[in-house]
Amino acid sequence: MRIALIYTVENFVTIEEPLISWTDVPYGIAMIAASLEKEGHEVDTWVFSPGSDRPALMTQILDDFKAESIAFTAVSSQFEFVKTIAKEIKEISPEINMILGGHHASLASEDAIACPEIDAICVGEGDQAALEYYQILEDGQVPMTVHNFWIKHDQGIQRNPTRSFDQDLDELPFIQREHWSKWIQNPNASAVILLGRGCPFKCTYCSNHALKALAKGKYVRIRSIENVMLELRLIYEQSTNLKDVYLEIETIGAFPKYLLELCETLRLFNQELTSPIAFGINMTVTSKLVKDEETCRTMLFAMQQANFKFINFGLESGSERMRQEVLLRPKYSNDELVLFSTLAAEYGIERNIFVLIGLPQEKVKDFQETKEVTRRCKPTRAYLGIFYPYPGTALYDEALRLKLFDPTTIGSKAERSRAYLRLPGFPGWRIYYEYITFNAFVFKGQIPKVQLTLMTIWFGIKTSPKLHSFAKGVTNKTPFLKKRLNQYRSTKLENDEVS
Repeated sequence: MRIALIYTVENFVTIEEPLISWTDVPYGIAMIAASLEKEGHEVDTWVFSPGSDRPALMTQILDDFKAESIAFTAVSSQFEFVKTIAKEIKEISPEINMILGGHHASLASEDAIACPEIDAICVGEGDQAALEYYQILEDGQVPMTVHNFWIKHDQGIQRNPTRSFDQDLDELPFIQREHWSKWIQNPNASAVILLGRGCPFKCTYCSNHALKALAKGKYVRIRSIENVMLELRLIYEQSTNLKDVYLEIETIGAFPKYLLELCETLRLFNQELTSPIAFGINMTVTSKLVKDEETCRTMLFAMQQANFKFINFGLESGSERMRQEVLLRPKYSNDELVLFSTLAAEYGIERNIFVLIGLPQEKVKDFQETKEVTRRCKPTRAYLGIFYPYPGTALYDEALRLKLFDPTTIGSKAERSRAYLRLPGFPGWRIYYEYITFNAFVFKGQIPKVQLTLMTIWFGIKTSPKLHSFAKGVTNKTPFLKKRLNQYRSTKLENDEVS
């Protein structure tokens, strides 16, 4: 079959190349696309943004590519945009098959299947399910009993059970980079390699606890180092200017022995190259990780030797009460987080810290603690997001119980830079003020005042989706502006992309 994959974004760099880098690629559907292509299906991808010429893209999909099925993926905040596109396509081609996967289909399934234009949704992982669905469809039959799929038919909706999570990630094919590189600015300079799936923690604002409940089997899984290196070597051979590789995993801290072995393997790989590749990764900082300083230093030294450029880690809230009672974060103290950041800095590894604001039950004093701890960490970058209630998560249900928002009117614009909750102890105007001035507070005294000012301006711009996309487009197309803006957004951003 000829299957068109459609991905939508709110913010975009340019209309022609809306994605900044490979970290913007939806790796769930990208891996499914590779599986479908491996089985002989014709697959291609399209990325729609608010600035896209939708009729032109639809002509490409329906007339040039002659798609027989459309596969969408969407988080909840993008579902309205997906429905708009699906309706417009159905008006042109009423008989075309349309399916939806991704977080919204999995965690708000009834809402997803209610879309008139959607013929089926995939609940949970779709690697094997999509193959089965499309094989039956290609044979001219209605794929009624495919596990993980809810399927519409004349009598109603067939809600099939989910199959167990795929346990051997090495069996999954590598993504086909050519499908996505056409939508990315400078695609040869960077790459993303998936290390594993699933998270061992149960943070209430995250979807992992809800996704884990969808199926049986081990949820936290990891690829073999041999398989990872096979993909890395393939990407290196295909890319003309590969500089950075992001290793995608919820937290590498769940696999300490694996990390040490991976670091040694990457170190040896880099020794073969004229220009070593830099790596980045996610890590959840816990008391267990930090309390043994010698072990922590051993890990950081190994990462330094492997040329890890940065570590992403979350503070989320500097309030112990918020972390323990509301967010259900893993155990760590503020002092332990500061110590980890200090140790990582000693080994020359950049620290990207992630923070939330506007959380249910959060008060102004809670966020003041967050600001102070973030500043003490002296991060290379601080990424602040305003809480957005994602359906299916425990914190969505809690915010709904507390009547902090109206689910029928919640918007989908600027999902992490707009205040959607009405918090008794944290008024909206104050949330915006803290959001816009956050980085200026964190980096005060560490970087020049002009940088602090421009940081503040940039975060003000981010509260407007149209202005944000316009600003990103202008800066990413203008080398001088891009370099300057990157410098104004962090203490060290020589090679970063504007976001």
